Amino acid sequence: MPVQTAIQERSTRRRTTERARRAAAVTTTTDDLEEREEPVAPVVTSSRSLPRIATVYRGVASGELHHARCARELTFVGVRGGIEIDFYCLNCREHVTLTEFAMSRVPVGQG
Repeated sequence: MPVQTAIQERSTRRRTTERARRAAAVTTTTDDLEEREEPVAPVVTSSRSLPRIATVYRGVASGELHHARCARELTFVGVRGGIEIDFYCLNCREHVTLTEFAMSRVPVGQG
């Protein structure tokens, strides 16, 4: 339980300081009735901040996608909206969808 308490305390402190920072950044004067907005910093994502893909993996020998639940090869269904790539597991009868970006992050071997 001490770990959960520490995590909750850090989260609370982070929210409090974020609110204080935003309150200090937004200033309203009687001469200027418009609120000033903070410049939005671009969000940088790295592989460390993204969740790992646990539904599929690439075969070591063939490089084909395999379903992590049953270790069977997935059947390609098609592309939806130009963004998502659909697969189907004939063994589990389960539909698996990956984005194009996620395809580049699929781990090799059973992971």
